Amino acid sequence: MNGRNHKPSNGLISAAHASQLLDHIVHDRVREVIDFCGLLYFEQELWRALLECGLPREQIPSISAELIARAFARIGEQHEKLATGREVVDEQLPLPVALD
Repeated sequence: MNGRNHKPSNGLISAAHASQLLDHIVHDRVREVIDFCGLLYFEQELWRALLECGLPREQIPSISAELIARAFARIGEQHEKLATGREVVDEQLPLPVALD
């Protein structure tokens, strides 16, 4: 060293790059733990059940996707409540269509 004040490095990579890498790692790990084959089979069962309920065939894909998306949202909300110590209440969400 030549005696000047030498600032220590802030790290090997930038914070933005580290954040991006972490996002990719978390995404990959979450994909590894989700049973996509099981989810596909469940979605097929759901389609069949909705069809048997008399729903119009053309609406079944969007209704099924909405129901599954709501389930994932509820799981996320419940996880957040558990992680923060808040009480978990399993609220009843309205269906996207009436199943008369």
